[in-house]
Amino acid sequence: MKRLAISLCGVAFFLAASAHGATVTYSDTTAFSNVTTGITTIDFGPGDLGPVAGGILTTYSPITVSGTYCGSPNLSVVASPSPETHDIDWGTEMARIGGGCGNASDGIRINLGAGFTAAAIRIASFWEGQTVVVKLSTGDTYSVSTANAPPATFWGFTSDVAVTYIDVSGGGNFAPLVGQIQYGVAGAAGDGGGETPEAMTLLLIGSGLLIFRGMKRFVPVSAA
Repeated sequence: MKRLAISLCGVAFFLAASAHGATVTYSDTTAFSNVTTGITTIDFGPGDLGPVAGGILTTYSPITVSGTYCGSPNLSVVASPSPETHDIDWGTEMARIGGGCGNASDGIRINLGAGFTAAAIRIASFWEGQTVVVKLSTGDTYSVSTANAPPATFWGFTSDVAVTYIDVSGGGNFAPLVGQIQYGVAGAAGDGGGETPEAMTLLLIGSGLLIFRGMKRFVPVSAA
């Protein structure tokens, strides 16, 4: 019985570790919207245009957008089209940093406050058709190709854990552009907000009941 209990606990632990932190990405806005509830959309407006003081935009609490260029705070919100977007109309005003510094850590961070389980952004680059690196606070990293023509590339995710920031980088080779930001809760409308017990939860409960039953069965009866 002891071996059975250890085996069940081991299987449960392995499955729990495997399930934790699962992330699904989306390149289509409809697909993302179908699996996300309570979506809030941030569109940069005329009042945001120009260099951002201190390199961090705090207008849209709890979301902040910050940039780093050559290791120093740097962020601007630019009109689209404009020379800063290579005169391309990406369909949304864009946040950007300087480009070509050669510092791989340069980029834009979308800080999601306490964290959300679903978010999406529009991504472009000054030179179209570049590969942008997107990294989440969970450590998950993705390569996203920017579009050769409008609209800007849509990229989103859902996760079973809260993500607190999204980093977007051109690897020090070019300036990434980030447009419309959306965030919400992973879970399709009508599913109870993800409150249905997961298979992992049911397995853990079942394992515990089996162990308890086995231990009760093999407890020696004390002599009267």
